[in-house]
Amino acid sequence: MTKAFVAPLKTESIPRLELLGWVTLARVHVTCVKVLEFTKTQDWERFVWIDSSTVLSWIRTPPREFRPFVSARVAEVEWTIGVEQIRYIKSNYNAADALTRGIHLNHLMK
Repeated sequence: MTKAFVAPLKTESIPRLELLGWVTLARVHVTCVKVLEFTKTQDWERFVWIDSSTVLSWIRTPPREFRPFVSARVAEVEWTIGVEQIRYIKSNYNAADALTRGIHLNHLMK
């Protein structure tokens, strides 16, 4: 199941790299749901949060409207996670981005 995902050698835009991250998340999500089937997680409401409005708009658009690179990845995310489970969060409120923003340790303790 574990596979290293690295940025392509060819320069890609930030939204495309974020979309690659979402494909990875979709694959991990499917694995986690399968592993937790015995706990009846399908009865729970699940949400996945995204802070990229560009990638979110791609995911909410039918894949056939994009070129092959984006189209294939959007289709995989839509098929595995589902558009209705994806919610938007502003980057300032995204706790997962704390390390990438250079947050000070004292701010984390508040």
